[in-house]
Amino acid sequence: PQTGLWANMSESGTGYTLDYKHGTLVVAIYAYASNGAAQWYLAVGAVTGNTFTATLDKYVGGQCISCVYQGSPTLAGNDGTITITFSSSTAATVNLPGGRVTHIEPFQF
Repeated sequence: PQTGLWANMSESGTGYTLDYKHGTLVVAIYAYASNGAAQWYLAVGAVTGNTFTATLDKYVGGQCISCVYQGSPTLAGNDGTITITFSSSTAATVNLPGGRVTHIEPFQF
C-alpha cells in the first residue's frame, strides 16, 4: 500500500495514516466516539497477500496541544479487530468492529 494519509472522501471527520515497510503496516486512525469526543487508534501487523488484520488498540489521556507536557497516553484496551483488504496500492476496503465496512484511498489535496 501507498504510505500517507488515507480516507473515504465521502465520510469527513475520519482518517487513516498508513505506513508500510518490510511487510509490516502501521495504521493510526482518528475518529470520534459516539459522544463526539475525539478518539485515536493504533493497529500494527503484517500484510499477508493483500490483507492486514490486527487489534484496533484505543488510547486515552493524550497530550493537549497547548498544555505543558503531561506524559504519554494510556492504552485503554481495544475495540476489536480491523481488517484492511487492498485491491491495489491505492484502494482498500476496511472492515471495522461492529460490522462497519468502508472504502478508503490516499487523501487527495
